[in-house]
Amino acid sequence: YMSPEQCEGHNLDQRSDIYSFGCLMFEALTGNAPFAGENPFKVMLSQVQKEPPAMRQVKSDIVLPRGMESVIRRCLAKDPADRYQSMEELMKDLHLMEQGQEPKVTFRRRKNLQVVTSICLAVLMVTTMILIGFLTYQATHDPNRSTIVAPEGKPERIELYQGKNLSQWSAAIEKSPQDKELFYARGRLHQLRDERNDAIADYTRALEIDPGYARARRTRALLYSLVADYARAQADADRLIEDDPDWPDGYEVRGFVESAAEELEKAAADVRKSIALAEGDPDNRSFIAGQHYHLADILNSLGQYEEARKEADRAIEMADGDYPASLAMGIRSLTHAREQNFNRALADAKKAVSMKDARAAEWAILAHAYAGKKDFKKMEEALGAVDRLETFPARGYRLRGEVRRTAGQIEKALEDFSASTSLEEYGPGFRQKATVYLKLGQLKNALDALEKSFAINPRSPITEAYLASVEQQLGKTDLAEKHIAEALGRSRHPVVLARAAETRLNQGRTPDALKLIDLSIQADPYAPESYEIRAAVYRKLGLEPQAAEDQEKAEKLISHLDF
Repeated sequence: YMSPEQCEGHNLDQRSDIYSFGCLMFEALTGNAPFAGENPFKVMLSQVQKEPPAMRQVKSDIVLPRGMESVIRRCLAKDPADRYQSMEELMKDLHLMEQGQEPKVTFRRRKNLQVVTSICLAVLMVTTMILIGFLTYQATHDPNRSTIVAPEGKPERIELYQGKNLSQWSAAIEKSPQDKELFYARGRLHQLRDERNDAIADYTRALEIDPGYARARRTRALLYSLVADYARAQADADRLIEDDPDWPDGYEVRGFVESAAEELEKAAADVRKSIALAEGDPDNRSFIAGQHYHLADILNSLGQYEEARKEADRAIEMADGDYPASLAMGIRSLTHAREQNFNRALADAKKAVSMKDARAAEWAILAHAYAGKKDFKKMEEALGAVDRLETFPARGYRLRGEVRRTAGQIEKALEDFSASTSLEEYGPGFRQKATVYLKLGQLKNALDALEKSFAINPRSPITEAYLASVEQQLGKTDLAEKHIAEALGRSRHPVVLARAAETRLNQGRTPDALKLIDLSIQADPYAPESYEIRAAVYRKLGLEPQAAEDQEKAEKLISHLDF
């Protein structure tokens, strides 16, 4: 009953006990332990290297409640991060099955089984009694239950995937160079270590062996997006949908690619399609939760805050071990912050970072909420947690720079963005840098940064609209007209409308500018930059009272976090 990490001599936590408990449940229901061998060493080797057999292979006449085998297989995951993260989480699923309901977290799609054998019920009853003991211990031995504690030190570098390190996966590939699963596994380890190009190379090798290997194509598409190779990412996403038009993951991936490329209206449509295809299957619960989170993020950017909150609420409601609630809580906090409700933003952000799966991003949202409350000391403390948690340095600098930009610390933000773009050529990173240059009145530097951003991602209507505005201010009227027409033709994002209004204002087309900026503010009434632009339009029209009113509104609002 030893867990893989225990067999390999690693540090243990309660997830090791959950693995052992999974072994006990497997044996109680089938009459055999999941792994056997001629001697203890061979059993330990199997625990580390082999997947447990299907329970029906061990006991052909077994009848299980729906979801039971998925629960056990989750307990027996090789990677502790893939198991239930607490005994309380496991007990919730077992209680649901005891009541004849579906467990919230399952791994495999199974046909409904109406018959629940007496042995299953007995196991569930005994399980509940044992788990209550575990929970009682946890409830009385957790000193940080009601406090928010910033993490100390950097997170440990991930060295293993399914119990093997890079050297071991490479040795396995050396022996079996045509095994696509080995390349996929090594790619996953590279990906978990933020070694993106190496991960892409391994997924590509797996696809060369089997072009129909959907799991590798799906993951490669997501990584291509992260390295801003949107053309290849789009090709992979389109291929997934072409191969299986009814697979929700294909639309999920394409939505992610479109979102990364900032084609947000298209992304929202594809994410909604993925949710529609996945609904009705309880085994898709975690997947659907993730899609509600993604849709909330997209709707935030589009200024559709009421719908964004609803999507975040759905994600929180459906969150489970596979899809942590910390992400959804963080995105709801961001929605409140965009609506300038920093009391609610702070409350949700505190909840998010208190959860065990909180990332650097959730701490950045907390820092932003503190900035909105003008508590800059707490903001810096939260940014310290971002530094300690973030494993990808360029992303850490971007998060920190964005928080400082929204806090009005422009020069510090420029330092962070400069560090970020020196480490990674990332389109949004250069645009963030450009927004700081604009605050400093440095148009030529802003133009240089925007041109780099647009070269990396020419599909972004947001970047193109910013570019047009700066080009017009520098007298590049023909280029500005070309770029603003293209941006407006592709998107009605509030930022696109605002920068189009600024461009028209500087072209002397004041009535057109007023129409565009009114549309922008209707779409998002909480963006201070839009009120600044409309104040400039009103001044041009000689409407000083209206200009003063808008300028006052702009000064009271906090800039949105470009998340």
